[in-house]
Amino acid sequence: MSGVNPTSGRVTSLLSSSTLVEQLRKTQVDMADLQRQLSTGLKYDSVSDAPGEASSILSLRRRLLERDQELDNLAESASVLNTADQAIKDFKEIVLEARTLAQEAANELGGSDAESRKAQAIVVTEQLDALIAIANRDILGVPLFAGNDYTDIDEPFVEFLGGVRYLGADSGLRLDTGQSRPSEINSNGADAFGALTTRVASNVDLNPALTGTSRLATLDGARGQGITPGQVQISVGATSAVIDLAGSETADDIITRLTAAFDAITPGSAAITLTNNGFALEATGVDPVTISDLPGATSAADLGISITNTGFPPTAGGDLNPPLTKNTRLADLGVAVDFASGLVINQGSRSETITLAGLETVEDLDNAIRALDLGVRLEINAGQTGFNLISEVSGVSFSIGENGGTTATDLGLRSYSADTRLSDFRNGMGVLVNEGSDDLGNNYSDIGFRLHDGTSFDVDLEGLTTVGEVITAIENEAAAAGLTVGVDFVVGFKAVGNGLEITDNTAGGGDFEVVNLGSNLTADHLGIAGNAGAGNAIAGRDTATIRAENVFTHLMDLRDALTGDDTSGIALAMDNIGNDLNDIDTARANIATQASRTNQQIQRIEDMKLTEEILLSDLQDADLTEVVTRFTQLQQQLQASLTAGGQIQQLTLLNFLS
Repeated sequence: MSGVNPTSGRVTSLLSSSTLVEQLRKTQVDMADLQRQLSTGLKYDSVSDAPGEASSILSLRRRLLERDQELDNLAESASVLNTADQAIKDFKEIVLEARTLAQEAANELGGSDAESRKAQAIVVTEQLDALIAIANRDILGVPLFAGNDYTDIDEPFVEFLGGVRYLGADSGLRLDTGQSRPSEINSNGADAFGALTTRVASNVDLNPALTGTSRLATLDGARGQGITPGQVQISVGATSAVIDLAGSETADDIITRLTAAFDAITPGSAAITLTNNGFALEATGVDPVTISDLPGATSAADLGISITNTGFPPTAGGDLNPPLTKNTRLADLGVAVDFASGLVINQGSRSETITLAGLETVEDLDNAIRALDLGVRLEINAGQTGFNLISEVSGVSFSIGENGGTTATDLGLRSYSADTRLSDFRNGMGVLVNEGSDDLGNNYSDIGFRLHDGTSFDVDLEGLTTVGEVITAIENEAAAAGLTVGVDFVVGFKAVGNGLEITDNTAGGGDFEVVNLGSNLTADHLGIAGNAGAGNAIAGRDTATIRAENVFTHLMDLRDALTGDDTSGIALAMDNIGNDLNDIDTARANIATQASRTNQQIQRIEDMKLTEEILLSDLQDADLTEVVTRFTQLQQQLQASLTAGGQIQQLTLLNFLS
């Protein structure tokens, strides 16, 4: 039988020892945890130590790591933008020097002559080289003006076909900077220097066809608000059912589900098919069929299938406006296209013909155009209804014409067409006409036509704005002169290339000619002035070619005008360079605005990071004063326990005998 410790009442010696050992163990564990807090400064060692606070601590730690990355990105952005700002400043100084040189040459200051102008042309060439060098500056391997596409290029601006080609992107490089969407951290050649031409924008809605693989998420829907498949109601005669179209991804999915639902009511009762731009419904049994929306729903309306049909022919639904994409098959374009003839692309001194034979998709067409290496690429317009042809080359003329057919016109890409504005001719100088009227109130005419049979008529172009209007005016005057338009006299577009072609089918000994009237060179501006003599056709020149109107182009104009001793050309280049200086100021202001926003965002991120660090500290950091005090108390407790334990272990049987 165990002895009884008189100091412990009726507690056994074994229990006293166990209690002491447990108390010592717990004290040592607590002291070890406090030692860990003193060494690490953290309250908790693992998630299990504080499951309630662990989620918040881990979230804050992750967020602080993200803040560090955001600050790194912002620091990079600030460095790039500040360097770009300096580059634009240097760029402007050179352009100012070029304008001063042009002013001196245009005013013939200091006895400027042909030889001195040729020497000045050499200076302009050096200035142009300096501008290209500035446009190619980078920082830490990031080009300042290449946008977001620079990994595969050495320099964004290169000499090409006698001009300057921009190989970068038309949008900036974006990084996460802690805002709702990534921010641009650099500039690009299109925004900074107007390095891309965009006038060739399709005026034709190519209206691509809806196919079975067309994804519903890409369609505008019949209401123009997109498509969200859901429940619809179908009826065969008097029998109705509800079908859920949710989860459908393609047009084929809709057809499959609706067909199965109609068959579930009456097999073979309905056929759902595709039209060029939507769905069609046909009752193929004896009863009429209907698709409609449930109260408050819009799925059927979005799909353009809120329709009823009683039998052949099918009832077509609404236009879902399938978008043009890089994967659209050329055969699925909803307009007639001459795939055989092809089109002619002219860039500077080079001319290339491309046909659509063998090309299947829009991406194939773009790749074929890029493969010509003309500095031209095909893009889908913002509305996804047609194409834009983009020229990347400054300083040279660019055009798209026909190759004996109608391919360029069908695709809306011909640069000299009925819709071409007269103000776009001659690099934006336009077609000048004789304004006003004579004493009898008759408007002054601009162009005269003299035919073989002696027929003569004049045309007034005042107030006209497009090539199509010019053609109509010419035909009207020809008809008024007694000619049968289309037979005796024909005006239209050249079959190959660009420009107007005038044909005189009358018989006689007179020369066939088109002449300027009055003080302006209107016929020359249109490219149709000429004398065919006994011939019956005047093939006009393309005077509506396109080029990038930017500082590179205008310095090349100045260089060429100086070389050619062309005073009027020098004056025109000087005026254009003055406009370029305004564009440069705008570009620099945009970069300065980006830099200011970046600096403001840095301050916001630093403030948020400090707040989050304080919050994290409150959650995870140990209070060292409290820890030291508690550690001291446990040391004293441990010493007391060890002393008491020593006393207990010294007791023997004699201590219990009385």
